[in-house]
Amino acid sequence: MIMEVVMDNKEDDISIHTKEQIAGNEDNIFEQAAKYEKKREKSHYFKNGLLLGIVAAFLVMVIIVVSVAGVCIQKGYIHIGVNGDVYIQSDAVTDGSGIGSEVEAKLNAIDSVLDSFYFDEVDEEKAKNNIYKAYLSSYGDKYTVYYTADEYNKLKETTNGTFYGIGSVCQLSEEGGILLVDVYDNGAGYKAGLRTGDRIVKVDDTDVTDMDLSSAVALVKGEKGTTVRLGIVREGVTCDYTVVRDEVEIQTVNYAMTDDSIGYIAISQFESVTAKQFKAAIEDLKAQGAKGIVIDIRNNPGGLLTTVVTMLKYILPNGLIVYTEDKYKNMVISLRPGMEKDRDDCIRKLIDIQYVRNDQDFKRGTFRVRGDVVEVYPSSSSGDAIRVEFFGDEVDRISEIDSLTGEVKGVLEHIAIFPNSHYVVEKEKMEKAIENIKKELAERVEYFKSEDKLLEAQRIEENERTLI
Repeated sequence: MIMEVVMDNKEDDISIHTKEQIAGNEDNIFEQAAKYEKKREKSHYFKNGLLLGIVAAFLVMVIIVVSVAGVCIQKGYIHIGVNGDVYIQSDAVTDGSGIGSEVEAKLNAIDSVLDSFYFDEVDEEKAKNNIYKAYLSSYGDKYTVYYTADEYNKLKETTNGTFYGIGSVCQLSEEGGILLVDVYDNGAGYKAGLRTGDRIVKVDDTDVTDMDLSSAVALVKGEKGTTVRLGIVREGVTCDYTVVRDEVEIQTVNYAMTDDSIGYIAISQFESVTAKQFKAAIEDLKAQGAKGIVIDIRNNPGGLLTTVVTMLKYILPNGLIVYTEDKYKNMVISLRPGMEKDRDDCIRKLIDIQYVRNDQDFKRGTFRVRGDVVEVYPSSSSGDAIRVEFFGDEVDRISEIDSLTGEVKGVLEHIAIFPNSHYVVEKEKMEKAIENIKKELAERVEYFKSEDKLLEAQRIEENERTLI
């Protein structure tokens, strides 16, 4: 037998192995190495497969999101503004139908006649914009206007707090033109001779007496150092003033402390800088020991609603500050303490605007009833619910509560509960729509019968019988 001596270097031990044992050990080592390699390859494939799966799932999600966004944009639920802002709305706005389809033929006919007989060149882009402006003007609301992309950008510029102009707060005048309600003492307009109460009727060679406020203001503003010639009416006399445009940093809040320690704050307009200036004024007056504060908004032409809300949140307790009404205002439940409204009528109205009664699982879009108390969890709420307590046929108390614990967080003087779904339709409108559908179906039946398409007519008649 062949023997081999193996020396262990660490402990100087001598081990004696046969050649067969050594060969067997080598086979085991190779076999184990092969198994390890296979295991490593499987692990490698698994990791690659997992990574590939994650990437594929991510790409699928991206495709789905992009596809949904594309459909929403196409259907009119998502709009991208001229400044890159993204607007999401519940009602689709598309150009597929509407008054444009009805007047298209007549406009084209007029355009054809003008092309044939009108001798001068026409700015088609200006003509299109004037059509849009005229259509919105037909609503008779001076605050409902159409802006071109350039006009809208200039409008947003005026709300930022700084721009180049004449340095004055203005508003539309009932006599036509722009009324200067506050000419800044250190502004370019004041230095040129303009005063509060002046009325601008002409900007350079453009008459602005019938122009909307934003368009007229856009003409007055311009680049720093440029001049603008203004036609001014003062005490019935018209005269021209030339103003060199300069930077205007709007000071929308002015304040002072009276002798009897009452703070006085005058707000000339509500721009993006106003909330910050208002807060600073409040803090300064409080530091001076103001016993009370008077806020003066006389001659304030308005501004940003978000700014007003921010200011009111700073000085008012928690609760509803303001809400807007649209064509669905009849679907809004408006409640105040002391008003005549019984519990059952309130419940019926909640069901009409698609709230669901659920006395156990209280969540958004539901309400629960406990005796003469109705608790509503508005669909737009971030966690607070509304408790309405009735006494007979009268609203006794309205509270804002924690939706989980029921703890009262505040007492409200008014609450407006909006529909749980934007697809709510008043009963009268639904009935009118059904009548219109029936009328159209009847017309189609007569058409198919006249074309000897009796099968199609029969199908419509069968469907019509199920329409309720």
